[in-house]
Amino acid sequence: MGLYEFGLICVKFFYIIDCFLVMRTVLFGINVLFLFILTSPAMAQSALGVWRDHLNHTIARDVDELSGKLYVGTANSVFVYSQQDNSVEKLTKINGLSDIGIVLVRAYPERSLLLIGYQNGNIDILKDGSIQNFPDIRNSTVVGDKSVNHAYFYGDFAYLSTGLGVLRLDIERLEIKDTYEILAEGGLGINETNVWNDTLYAATNQGLYFGSLSDDLSIFSNWILDATLPNPFGNVPHCASNGSRLYVNTPGANPPGLYTRTSGGSWTNIFSSTELKSLRNTPGGILLATATYIERKGPDGLTTAAAHSSYGATNPNIARAHADADGNLWIADRIQGLVKMKDAGAFEFIAPDGPASNNCFSINYTKDELWIASGSPSRPGLWNNSFLWEGFFRLKNGAWTNFTRSTLPIVDQKVFADICYVYPDPEIEGRTFVSSWFSGLIEMQDDELLNYYSVDNSTLADRVEFPRNDGEPYVAVTGMNNDGMGNIWMANGYTDFPLSVRKADGTWRGFQLTNVSNATPIVQVLINRDGYKWLVRNGNGIAVFNDNGTIDITSDDVTKLLIAQPNAGGLPSNDVYMITEDLDGQIWVGTADGIAVFFSPFDVFSNSPSDARQILVEQDGIFQFLFEGQPVSAIAVDGANRKWVGTFGSGVFLMSPDGTEEILRFTTDNSPLLSNEVRDIKIDPKNGTVYIATNQGLMSYQGDAKAGLAQNNCSKVYPNPVYESYQGPITIEGLQRGAEVRISDVRGNLVYSTISNGGIAVWDGRNLNNQRVNTGVYFASASSPDGSSTCVTKILVVK
Repeated sequence: MGLYEFGLICVKFFYIIDCFLVMRTVLFGINVLFLFILTSPAMAQSALGVWRDHLNHTIARDVDELSGKLYVGTANSVFVYSQQDNSVEKLTKINGLSDIGIVLVRAYPERSLLLIGYQNGNIDILKDGSIQNFPDIRNSTVVGDKSVNHAYFYGDFAYLSTGLGVLRLDIERLEIKDTYEILAEGGLGINETNVWNDTLYAATNQGLYFGSLSDDLSIFSNWILDATLPNPFGNVPHCASNGSRLYVNTPGANPPGLYTRTSGGSWTNIFSSTELKSLRNTPGGILLATATYIERKGPDGLTTAAAHSSYGATNPNIARAHADADGNLWIADRIQGLVKMKDAGAFEFIAPDGPASNNCFSINYTKDELWIASGSPSRPGLWNNSFLWEGFFRLKNGAWTNFTRSTLPIVDQKVFADICYVYPDPEIEGRTFVSSWFSGLIEMQDDELLNYYSVDNSTLADRVEFPRNDGEPYVAVTGMNNDGMGNIWMANGYTDFPLSVRKADGTWRGFQLTNVSNATPIVQVLINRDGYKWLVRNGNGIAVFNDNGTIDITSDDVTKLLIAQPNAGGLPSNDVYMITEDLDGQIWVGTADGIAVFFSPFDVFSNSPSDARQILVEQDGIFQFLFEGQPVSAIAVDGANRKWVGTFGSGVFLMSPDGTEEILRFTTDNSPLLSNEVRDIKIDPKNGTVYIATNQGLMSYQGDAKAGLAQNNCSKVYPNPVYESYQGPITIEGLQRGAEVRISDVRGNLVYSTISNGGIAVWDGRNLNNQRVNTGVYFASASSPDGSSTCVTKILVVK
C-alpha cells in the first residue's frame, strides 16, 4: 500500500468527526465563520496577484486642498492627508490613477473635484470618491508639448495651460470645447491662466496676453499683448488675481519679480526676485514662494502677513504652496514631502514611508531585506557616469531606512555617487557591501559604516585616465558575490586587475584575467554552484574565471571567454546585460537579442564545452527564438523554477521553467506597472513576492510560487475555512517543488489535482467540472515527485 492510499484511509477515519464539524459550523452561524476569517493568522498572508507600490513620497511637486484634505502630488503618486484624523492614504496606478509623471494637482472646491495633470497631457478627475480618466490630450495626434502646466477653474470649465495653447475643458462632460492659440502661427506655450474682470489672462514665454470672455478667443486676433507690463515680450511664468488686484511674475523685468496692479492702474513691483517658483490665490491670501522662501500677503494684497525662510533647523526646497482659510501654510517640498507651517513658526513634516528616491539601478533581496541602489551609470550603453548622488535604501519589516548624504556622512564626504549594487552578505548578519561607479566600496555593519575601501587599503585600483577634479581616485566598482566561504568577489572597472576579492580574513587579492582587456568593464559577478565566477563584460560577452579554490595561488587560475560565435560561447549577442543561475544549475543569459541558456555550465572549461542555446518558441504558427530582437534586462527565478523576465521596453514576462510557455505578461497598459523599462527583478523566496525595479520606481507583485521545502508538511492553508462570499484562490503552503497535490472529498472522490509552484499549490475551490464545490470538509494531500514525502491537511468550505 502506497503512502497516498494510506493517507486516504486516515482521511476516511475522521469522516464522522468531520461531518459533525460541518454541521456544527453551519449551525453556529455565518457571523462566527466571518469572525474566524478576519482573525485567522493565515489571512495576514498577501493575496495572490496583488500589486503594491514602493515609491518615494517626499519629493513633492504640487499641493492643494479639498474638503479638509491636502492632496500632494509626487512624480508617480498622490498622497492625501486628512486634517480631521491626521490619516494618510495613497493614490497610485494600483488604486485608480491612470498614469505617472504627475505635474499638477488642482482642486475646484465649488464642484468638489480634484484635477490631476500629467506630463504627457493625460488627466484624471477625482470626484465623489471615484477617478475618471480624460486621455484625449495625451492621445491627440497633434505634435507638441502636451504637458498640463496649470488649470484655472471658472464656471463649468477648466482652462488648461499646455504647450499646445489654452484648452477649455468642460468638466461635467469631460470634453474639450475650444482650443485657444494666441499667435497666428501657433506654437506659443501657455504657463498659466487666470480670469479677472471677465477677462482671460494667459502667461506665456513671450509676454502676458488677455482676451475678453465675451469674444471668441479661438480667433487669435481677439488676444491682446499687455504692452504696459515691464519687459512686455519676456517670459511670464505665473499670473494670479485676488479681489481687485492682478499679479504677474516677470523675472526679466527691471527690477525682476512680482508685479501687481488694480483695474486701470499701473504696475508696481512688490517682490523683487528672479527665482519665484509658485504664485497662487488661496483662501489665506495671495501666496508666493521661491525654493527657499515663502510669503503670504495680507488682506490688502500688498503687505506681508507671514513669511518663512526655514523649517527651524531645516532649509526649504519649495515646489508649490497653499494657504488655507486659517492661515496655515502647506508646502509641497522637494525633500520633505508635505510641510505644514503655522504663522507662529511651528513646522510639521508629513509623508508616507518610502525610499528617498524612485531611482532604481539595481535591487537585491536577502534575509527578508530588500535593498535599492539608486545610481545611474548608463545601461545599456557605455556605463558612463551620471553622477546621481542619492544613496541607497532598505525595506525591512515593512519600513524604509534611507542611507543618504544627510544620514550617512561618507556618502557626502567621498562623493559616493552612481551606486551600482548593494550586497547584503548572506553569511554575516547585518553586514552589507555597497559599490560606487565613482568612489569605491563601503562596508556596513548593523547600519553603521565599518570600512571604506579604495586604492590605499585594498586591491581596488583607480581609473587613471580619468582623474577626478577633487583629487580623489576614480574607483569604479560594480557587481559582487559571496563564494560560500566568506570571500566577497567584486568587479573593478577599467583597471589591470578587473576582479578583486576581499577574503574572509579581511585581506585582499586582485586578479588579472587572461585575454580580458581593461577597456571593457565587468559589470556583474555570478558565482555558480561549481564555484566558477561568471563575469558579464559590458558589450563583450562573458568571461568565466576559475581560481580552482586556491585564491593565493595564481598559477592554476584559468579564464574562458564566451562570445557570440559558434564553438566560442554561441551567444546571440555580445551585448550581455545579465546572467542568473536557475534551480537546476543552468545559466540563463539576457542579451540585446533575447535569451540564451548554458544547459551544461559545468563543462565550460572542458575540451569540448557546450555553447549556449537559444530556446525555440512558437507564436501564431511562427517559430522564433525566445525574446529574439528584444533587449533582456533581468531574469529572476521563482520557487517553481519559472523565469520572470524583464525587458528594456516591453515590460515583464513570466515564463515556464523551460522558457517555452508564456504564463503572464505585464505592461503599463494592462497592469499597474510604472514603466515598460525594467531594470531589475528580485524575488522573496519565502513568500513569492516579485519586486520589479523600473526607471520610474519600484513595484511588487504577489506571485504564486515560493521556495520549495525539503519535505512536504502542508503547514498552512488560507483562507480556511473558505467563506461562501470568497471567490479568490485557496493557497496551500509547506510543499516540495513539483509536489503532486490532490483535493478529495470525505468519501475519497478526487475533486481537483495540480502540481505545486515551488512550495505553494493553489485551488480555485472548484471541482473537475469547474463547478463550485458544496459545503463540506475537503482533504488536500501532497506527494513528492518520487513519492517519498507526503502530507495531508483539511479545508472547510462553506458554499
